[in-house]
Amino acid sequence: MKRVLFIFIIFLFFLCGCGEKRGNKKNEFEVHYGYFENNDLVFDDGLLYINSGNCYASEGNYKLYLSFRIKNTTLKSKNYYINNASVTKEDTNVKYKVSCCDSLSIEPELFDSFQMESIIPSSVSTDKYTLRFSINSVKITIYLYNSNFISYYVDEELVHKEDKSDSNTITPYVYETDDFLYYCDEWYTDSNLEIKFNYTAQVSGNLTLYGTKKPIMEFSKSGDKRVYMYRLNRVPSNGIVIIPAKYEGKTVSIGTNPFSKVIDQGLKEIYIPKGVYEILDAGFNKIPGLKIYYEGTEAEWKEIFSRDKYIYTTNVFYNSTMPY
Repeated sequence: MKRVLFIFIIFLFFLCGCGEKRGNKKNEFEVHYGYFENNDLVFDDGLLYINSGNCYASEGNYKLYLSFRIKNTTLKSKNYYINNASVTKEDTNVKYKVSCCDSLSIEPELFDSFQMESIIPSSVSTDKYTLRFSINSVKITIYLYNSNFISYYVDEELVHKEDKSDSNTITPYVYETDDFLYYCDEWYTDSNLEIKFNYTAQVSGNLTLYGTKKPIMEFSKSGDKRVYMYRLNRVPSNGIVIIPAKYEGKTVSIGTNPFSKVIDQGLKEIYIPKGVYEILDAGFNKIPGLKIYYEGTEAEWKEIFSRDKYIYTTNVFYNSTMPY
């Protein structure tokens, strides 16, 4: 019977002594065919390596075999519990059992190995399979096929992933929080945010990009009880801005021309709650087609402008419900 080998041997890095910095710890990792995308799988005071793997014909099916090793990076003995292992055939979403030990007890700064085996209906060289398991509280996914994924991490959390198998270029991606108060539009190739990603470069293989959240709005203090929203950095993708009534426990006012940076960015609607204390010369009239939804009455709206000449009433809808 012809033996079909599927071998991926990974030499990630040389090991150094105790205390070496090895990257940021995370609770979830994705490993793509041929290498760890982060080049450093650090978890729960340990390091994980893939030693080797193969897949060969066996009694009408195929036997998948994977060998791993773990290093205990602490100064005391530690138990590593291996749970929830399964292999999924992606086109049918059928799961197959995986045989593996339940746990390893490893002495300080030493290694131990474990193996995983599964019987699957076809070879990983012809069909797409995914291996998932956990070590302690860390979830690990291994894609057993060639891939071209772009993974975006914001403040160490995976926020977006896309398959670029059909393209060697990347369209700039902007992350927004669900409340549209924070965003990230600058990406780096390292978790320390030092090497900026070049969007003009062609990309082949898997890529991990890192960023950090930035505020949609910026505020300046005005005494102990109030802040002014003095700048809108970016218009959310839905074209809607919601001004908060409070920021860090302080009452919000709207400063002078806070929207000047984004006039041409498609700002369509602004929601302003009744609790906003004051509006200076906000420059609403400079934004084409803008609609303003105010929670209070028309009289209350006119009252919060710092001067009568700043009062703006075009396309202002009073007694509006705030979208939160």
